[in-house]
Amino acid sequence: MTRIVAFIGTATLLLLASCAAPVAQRGLGVGSAAPSVPAAPPPPGPGEAATPAAPEPVPAMAPVWRLRTVLNAAALSCRLAGDTQLVPRYNQLLRHHRAALAIAYAAEQDRYRRQHGAAWQRVQDSEMTRIYNHYGSIAGSPRFCAAAASIAGDAIAAEADALPRLAAAVLPTLLGRRPAPSR
Repeated sequence: MTRIVAFIGTATLLLLASCAAPVAQRGLGVGSAAPSVPAAPPPPGPGEAATPAAPEPVPAMAPVWRLRTVLNAAALSCRLAGDTQLVPRYNQLLRHHRAALAIAYAAEQDRYRRQHGAAWQRVQDSEMTRIYNHYGSIAGSPRFCAAAASIAGDAIAAEADALPRLAAAVLPTLLGRRPAPSR
């Protein structure tokens, strides 16, 4: 029951946040994120040869937009959990890196348009909802909130051209995965 109430609360906050922001800022405050990796193609049928699908290259700014999305979901959830550090840092990140985030958002929209044609907005909205629901369910722990606040601080301090590298480096930690070994 508590998870349902938390889910409804988070969903309500997201809806209100998207309506409250000025039109020019809506893409930055609550926008979308890079979708998860698409499912593997179905196995070949009888007599068909398997053809591996080449994954679409990850745009340079995709990790930036993904980091913004995770930090946005974390800010909403951590605020509900009583955290006072993340929201001010997240808002400062939005102001400080406004131009880089606008570029990242435009690149994400372009990618959705290319991949999904006329249905791009519906697909992007659906994936955004799935991502926020996921992070809303895990982001309220004090450990996660502290890590997100620290990472937001690091992102604020980073130069705009270093943001993609920083985002790619910190996302695995924030998402609870080990970073890939460097070569």
